[in-house]
Amino acid sequence: MGFLKSLFIYQPTWWGLLRITLLTLVCLNASSSFIEVSKKSPPYGKYFKGTRTVPMSTNDRNWVRDDIIKFPSNETNIAWLSGSSIIIKEGGKVTFLPNLVSQNTSKSTQNYLYNVTARRPIDTYLMVQDAIDKKPDAIVLVLNPFWVYNSSAIFNKDAVFKRAAQLWWNAVDWPKALFLVEPYNYAYNLFGALFPPLLSGEQLYSKLNRVARRSLSVKLKPLPKLAQSNASDKEIKLKQPLQFWLLFKHFDGNVERFFPKGRLDARAWQEATIAIANTDQNALSSRLLNMSFERLRESHIPTLVYLAPISADLSSPLSVNGYSRVKTRLRELRDQYENSSMKIIVDIPVSVTESIKFRDILHLSEPGILPQYLSERINHIIEDVSR
Repeated sequence: MGFLKSLFIYQPTWWGLLRITLLTLVCLNASSSFIEVSKKSPPYGKYFKGTRTVPMSTNDRNWVRDDIIKFPSNETNIAWLSGSSIIIKEGGKVTFLPNLVSQNTSKSTQNYLYNVTARRPIDTYLMVQDAIDKKPDAIVLVLNPFWVYNSSAIFNKDAVFKRAAQLWWNAVDWPKALFLVEPYNYAYNLFGALFPPLLSGEQLYSKLNRVARRSLSVKLKPLPKLAQSNASDKEIKLKQPLQFWLLFKHFDGNVERFFPKGRLDARAWQEATIAIANTDQNALSSRLLNMSFERLRESHIPTLVYLAPISADLSSPLSVNGYSRVKTRLRELRDQYENSSMKIIVDIPVSVTESIKFRDILHLSEPGILPQYLSERINHIIEDVSR
């Protein structure tokens, strides 16, 4: 108490601190009575109606379903941990790959889909942790070749799953929580458990987030070269820091490389991203992937891991070399975990990839025979569950 008195003009007493604490709790309890608990639905929610797929997450990394603590034990449950590579778009039609795969499995399965587009290494690790906690019968982990070894942006935008604070606090990871969990997450989780409107977060948290972003975008003016280009101010902002670093560290600020007509060129962006893939064992992305694989191995849950297929038309030697580094390192991990409960597929057969139609280098417009190929592999891990 003497130390506190030396820091502040206000002279605290135990009774004064207790009154402040009680008043804070009363105000929070009162706020929870008029702040509506958000019932935010996942993106593409209508595409899951009538299917065997239950969405577990949205693209808001602060929201994971809290109403499902454990997956039901009366059915074969598969947790899909994936990103944009499983979203199939052609014209106005949208389909999700797990929906097609489950039509061809040998027994009826229920998919629980953790799907975050542009999923970063920390997202992957936390999804693995959350899925293992919920005890699925099997797991399918889809690796995005552009992000799996990207150490330049292990976070995407502002945050990760709101359960981050709890998921990091275990016997293995707690030292990392001191550096990788944002301080507000501790309070967010602590008070959110007591006051559901704060736990849902969408009402209060997202409003604060928008205010913070607006303040940043006002203060951080675009550099002159950006301001004079054709690129849209909406697309080149702090909200995509990796684009900024790629442009100014690797491509001499040549905005037209990514925004040739004032709009983002997905192919150029994807090739530039994979060109800087860092597969060094000491890189943070490598460590996070290794940690994910170790948790899966220790869980003994049958797991299928596969590297999402890409089109064969990488045009830059740097991107070809980056893709080669990614596959070489994953093949080493495949061999390392050969005798575990994990099946790692790095090289999807050419006959499968040639049947796929791509919208760009990664994203699909027609899946070809990929659903049937994955169904066969999933049938094998389901058989392991049945034994």
